[in-house]
This record gives sequence, structure tokens and C-alpha cells, in this order.
Amino acid sequence: MGTKKWSEIKNRAAVPEELRKAAEVEMRAEIREYNLTELRRLVSELTQDDLAETLGINQSAVSKLERAEDMSVSRLAQTIAALGGEIQISATFDNVTVPIKLGKPKAAETHAKAS
Repeated sequence: MGTKKWSEIKNRAAVPEELRKAAEVEMRAEIREYNLTELRRLVSELTQDDLAETLGINQSAVSKLERAEDMSVSRLAQTIAALGGEIQISATFDNVTVPIKLGKPKAAETHAKAS
């Protein structure tokens, strides 16, 4: 068994850009979105009745919430918190993802931007 140069080994181990991109696309396809019903069942053993009690609403309101196509961010945050999680919101601009902080800016942040 002969010896090999490090550059040969390194070049052979390098993943071509096309393969790397294909693997990334495949990985993204595996990431899926969950509706609130699926999420509740996935992350907790809470029933709609249990969730309703935690949120201070009735079971039919939870059912409507889980079927809603549109809801306020605060309601979504409350629901996710009741399931033991927290929401994170971000925006993407030209493939750059920026986290969004909700609420009013603090006085120091406002003054820093004005400078």
C-alpha cells in the first residue's frame, strides 16, 4: 500500500458544489410546516380541552383557533407558550434572514438610531 499526498486526499474528499446544493435542497424539503393541531399533538399530550383551560377559552374556540388561516401574532404567541414553546419571527431579504423584535423600541435604541 503506497502513500498518498495530502492534497490528493483532500481533493477527493471535497464535495462538489452541485452535490452540496442538491443535498441542501433535499434537506429543506424534509422540513415541513405544521398546523396548530399537528403541532399540539407533536409537542404535547394536551387535548383541545386542556389547551382551552390553559388559554382561558372554551374548547370550540381552540378548534376555531387551530383551523384559522389568519390570527394575530399575540394569539399565536400565547398558544405556542401554552404548548411550552415560544415563537420567533424573521424576515428574509436577498437570502439574508433578519430576526424581528416585536414591541416598541426602547428609548436607548431610538436615540442610537437617530445619531
